[in-house]
Amino acid sequence: MLVSFINLTCDDIGIDKNYPIPSNSKFIFKQGDTLIYKCGNKIEKYDIPILVNGKYYQYRSGTCMKGVLDLFDFQAIFIKPVDSIATPVGIGNAVYDCDGPPMVKDYYISIVKNVVNTFYHHSTEYDADLCWYKQFHCLESEYSDHFQSIILNEREFKNIYVYQVDNNLEKGLSKLYYSKQYGFVGYMLNNGDIFNLTNPLR
Repeated sequence: MLVSFINLTCDDIGIDKNYPIPSNSKFIFKQGDTLIYKCGNKIEKYDIPILVNGKYYQYRSGTCMKGVLDLFDFQAIFIKPVDSIATPVGIGNAVYDCDGPPMVKDYYISIVKNVVNTFYHHSTEYDADLCWYKQFHCLESEYSDHFQSIILNEREFKNIYVYQVDNNLEKGLSKLYYSKQYGFVGYMLNNGDIFNLTNPLR
């Protein structure tokens, strides 16, 4: 008589689990929008050439192609200065952990929301992986200040997270002002100039 044994763990059986992004934390912009920031009479414009609404497939067992899945809805937004030439980048709306998470690019300002295990390690609803030309990198939960309301150049913004930035960045940034729905609503340069988002605001 032949007896076979199958060794199954909790990570191999069960059901797939979905992790959506809360509706009040999704980007309100569209691909093709132009973001306009202003400081006095100085204006800076950024295009949104890529905005992905996708799903990240992570095997709960930690082994590629084995076991049940955690399915993370994610958003990836790529922003570039209007006058810059950025090499096109492709990103699919279905990404498996076998290939790693959605990648950011040096020549884009990138934000990737809701990818890879962040539900398990932080007390926030979800975390976003933020990147400013790939030199500024942290999770959404690693902010230095949070304001229910803040005034930037006489314009009020709600529920804003503030991040301190390495002074060696190409743009000379010292602070970023971030909103879950708008992304970056403003930034401060090392010389103290503050640029705030003026359009599009909904």
